[in-house]
Amino acid sequence: MAGISDEKLEELRERVDVATVVGRRVQLKRTGRDLRGLCPFHGEKTPSFYVAPEKRMFHCFGCGKSGDAIKFVMEIDGKSFREAVEQLATEFGVVLESEDPLERKRVQRRAAIAEVNEKACVFFERVLWEHPKGAIAREHLEKRGCTVETAKAWRLGYAPALWDALSKSLARSKIAPDLIEEAGLAVPRKGAAGGQGRGRADGSLYDRFRGRLTIPIRESGRTVAFGGRILEGESDAKYLNSPETPLYQKGNTLFGLDRARDSIRKEGVALFVEGYFDAIGLHQAGVQTAVATCGTAMTERHLELVARAGAKELVFVFDGDNAGIRAATRASELAAAAGVAARVLVPPDGEDPDETVARVGTPAFREMLREAPASLQFLLERALAGVGANASIEARVRAVASVAGIVRAAPNALARELYVEKVAEKLGASVEVVRLALAESAREQAAHPAHGSGSRASSDAGPRTADSGSGSSRNPRDQQQRASRGAGPSGLQTGASNGSGGPSSTRPAANGADSSRFNRSSQDAPGRSQQGSARDPRSGHAQADGATDPRSNPPPRPAEKPVRRDAPLQELHLVAQILQSVELAQFAAAHRGGEATATFANATLRDLAERIFAQGKAGALDREGLISTIDDDALRARLSRLVAEAASGRVGQDAAGAELEKKRLAAALDKHARTAGAEEIVRRRAARNSRNQP
Repeated sequence: MAGISDEKLEELRERVDVATVVGRRVQLKRTGRDLRGLCPFHGEKTPSFYVAPEKRMFHCFGCGKSGDAIKFVMEIDGKSFREAVEQLATEFGVVLESEDPLERKRVQRRAAIAEVNEKACVFFERVLWEHPKGAIAREHLEKRGCTVETAKAWRLGYAPALWDALSKSLARSKIAPDLIEEAGLAVPRKGAAGGQGRGRADGSLYDRFRGRLTIPIRESGRTVAFGGRILEGESDAKYLNSPETPLYQKGNTLFGLDRARDSIRKEGVALFVEGYFDAIGLHQAGVQTAVATCGTAMTERHLELVARAGAKELVFVFDGDNAGIRAATRASELAAAAGVAARVLVPPDGEDPDETVARVGTPAFREMLREAPASLQFLLERALAGVGANASIEARVRAVASVAGIVRAAPNALARELYVEKVAEKLGASVEVVRLALAESAREQAAHPAHGSGSRASSDAGPRTADSGSGSSRNPRDQQQRASRGAGPSGLQTGASNGSGGPSSTRPAANGADSSRFNRSSQDAPGRSQQGSARDPRSGHAQADGATDPRSNPPPRPAEKPVRRDAPLQELHLVAQILQSVELAQFAAAHRGGEATATFANATLRDLAERIFAQGKAGALDREGLISTIDDDALRARLSRLVAEAASGRVGQDAAGAELEKKRLAAALDKHARTAGAEEIVRRRAARNSRNQP
């Protein structure tokens, strides 16, 4: 954990009563010195779950789960190490003051924002239930079929249609205006005193949520943001969401997960819906595994969150309108790329999921969930929609090419064979011919990976704020450095230099699933356009094929050899290796005079390495927290897999093993330095040659 000493962590472990922590979730009975109960991590009828207070440990002999109180909170609540430590420290009175003043300030700021959000949540609740202005919201909830008990359990509220009711209420509680603004609860008035920047205590703020039914978004036991449904006034946005803050990132948050986690663990299934009230309505009906994204497209991080909660299977329950179908398609592609079992249920007649469950009842809705088609089958049917045996030959050929990736993503040989048969039946072709066509399509894609289906990062990102670009650095200097090195948005996807010697062109990896795949695109010969027409090198005007420039016709120069970009891939493996232990982080930080990562081509990984070194110097590593800071979904998932692979391949924890790991790391760092140096020389030579071209 960043900036927290081992002594503080040990103090926390000694102070925390593991029996108290576990006893909140498990009914324990004493058996001698230990306590025993039914395991909360797997279904069992005979207790095999033990807590040993003297050892400060728990262990299940049925599923093998074990650890200390921190591990229990991580497993039971799906929290990161940092979140679990902070929660237990607060509960048991351990002050975790960071040695890093900047980190200390960030922690204090997040806590302050959480406190402001809590005060706002109470304000909205009181308006809804106690003030006449809340009547319109109470009537709306009644029409939706949302009971008073459900509304109070989810802490729904109402923001009155007044310009600054909340801001004034918070000001009376001595909350600073800049903190209200940073929490996303208010917006500076145009032309207000103070000019640009934060609002001031002279009435220069107005409320973000006005005339809206408010839905608090909770995570780790605290309110991190709000959603708001318009009821009064005029607005183009039916729903309004909090902006991203130091406490809240849309791509890392799932609405309702705090309430769904236990049910997800018990049933092993997570239901994804689109809207807040879809999730609330399903929970009210007894389908308590539902979660929703917070006004953004689904990401791999969302899949990771439900997997940590215990989900073995996903069901995407999206609206039947065009937007819902597109969202289901994107979600199915994500699940297929991650190798997660998933199904898709589209409610009939364009209904919302909460409307469907209210109409048919919970038992019938659960039956619909069980009968929902697999996500790959859903994608296959969508791809083949409108293409039948009577379609043109060209249309059927295109259809086969479009489903090749879906068929290959099938979990086993039998499923692939059944999908091939379905395609053949739909297109009126023999199974063998379709099988050969799919194999040919696979070979073509392997030979030309740059022309694949494109990156999910670009097609699925959905609307983003200016600060949440996928994988792009917020630092303009980093973007300049990345461009000068020819690295793509994640720094791992780079093609060859273009014909004019400019920065290397970038292409996303096929399907966005593997950021380590490098594209080697061939160059156009100088003096030729991509369409094959000759180009006057001085005027720049294209000429018809076969035409010659009467003034000059220089012979074509051989194309420059594409510049390989192996250094970024090495950097990914290096970071995974450094993350294995504090000792390796400290060793890497001191290697080559402290300049081991200065030559990293990938700005994201370079910055991450610096944070790892800072934590290593402090004596503790928060691996999950560090990895979660990476914006690029594909890069973050790839690094997570490499860290796990490196952990399974470690040589041991004794002195000899540690020394061997350091030697391996030193060799890898030296190899990267040589590779990066060689690539820089080649890049400069290519740029110099391009400038000398006529």
